[in-house]
Amino acid sequence: MDPLGNQRDYYQVLGVSRDATLLEIEAAMERKQQEYDPEKLEGLGERLLQLAQRETDLIRTAYEVLKDPQKRQRYDRQLDYQNKRSDRSSKENSVSNQAMRQRAEVANNRAIEVWENGKHDEAIELWKKAIQKGLHLAEIYNNLGSAYYYCGEPKLAIECLHDAIEIEPDLMEAYGKLA
Repeated sequence: MDPLGNQRDYYQVLGVSRDATLLEIEAAMERKQQEYDPEKLEGLGERLLQLAQRETDLIRTAYEVLKDPQKRQRYDRQLDYQNKRSDRSSKENSVSNQAMRQRAEVANNRAIEVWENGKHDEAIELWKKAIQKGLHLAEIYNNLGSAYYYCGEPKLAIECLHDAIEIEPDLMEAYGKLA
C-alpha cells in the first residue's frame, strides 16, 4: 500500500522499478494509457468503464509524482517509512500470534490432563474458558467436541467440531468424528 492508501504503489501502477529513468516512466505511462483507452473499452458497460477511469486517474497521478524529482523523492521517503511500519507491524503480529498459540496449547494440554484424570466437567470448563479468552485453537474445539459427545451432548459436539474445521480445514480427526 502506498502512503496515500492505494493498494499498489506508483511504481507498481506503472510497472517500473524504483530506479526507473524518466524515459522508462514516460514509456510506461504511454503503454498503460493505451491499455485503458476509452475507445478500446467501448461497449464493456458502465461499471467497467468507471473502473477503467479510476485506473487511468491512478496512472496519471503515479506519472505526475514519479516524473517530478522532488515529488518522487518525497514519495520514496513516504513509501520507505510505510514499508518499515508495515514490516514492524508484521513482526509484532507474528510474535503476538505465536504467544497466543502457546497459551492455547498450554490451556489445551491442561484440560486434557484433567480429562484423563476423570474430571470431565472440569476439563470441559477449562476448554470453554480457553475459548472465552480468545484462544481459538482447532484442537481445543476438537477436544471440546469430543468431550461433549462423550458426555451425551451431540448438538454441542457437532458445533465444536464444525468450529475446529473452520479454524483448520485439514483437521481430519474432526471430520472423522462428524462422520
